[in-house]
Parts: sequence; C-alpha cells; structure tokens
Amino acid sequence: MDANFSLTDLTYDGLDRLKTVTGGDSIGSSSLTYDTFGNIKTYNSKDNKLVYKYDTSSRLETATKDNSEKKRDSGDEEEDTDEENADEIMIVEKLR
Repeated sequence: MDANFSLTDLTYDGLDRLKTVTGGDSIGSSSLTYDTFGNIKTYNSKDNKLVYKYDTSSRLETATKDNSEKKRDSGDEEEDTDEENADEIMIVEKLR
C-alpha cells in the first residue's frame, strides 16, 4: 500500500457531518463547510475549491470551481482577486 494515497484521519462536526480528511502527499487533505440547512457550502481539496449554491428549496443550482487567489499589494495587505472567470463546472436546471 502506498502511503501517499492513504487517508490517515477523518473528523466530523457535532452533527456527524464529514468536516476534514487528512491524506497522504499525493492526494492531500480536504475540508467541507455546510450551510444552516446542512447543504455542502464549500469543498476544499489539494488543488481545488468548489463553491455550491442552492435555491430557496435547498436544490443544488451550481457547483463552481473557485480560482480566487490571495495577493499582496504594496501596502502588504492581503487582497482577494478573482481570475478572469471562475470555471463553472456544473449547472443544475431548476425543475418547475
């Protein structure tokens, strides 16, 4: 078994939802956040951040790959900047 591809630790929040996964160097670690309705809000992994948006009935509308970066300006303050366009990876049509 290659330890670089192994999971070594899983943590859960108070509602038994997966919160963090610690993995070997090849797969890295990941984390999830949830909204007040229990829907996945963000998923962060080694090289990706996915942001999930839901409609008012908690149906998934979009899952977007967030490519924002942190950069420092001349005043050494961190500033969020987005690459030209975030890659939209999935759009779920609303059912009427």
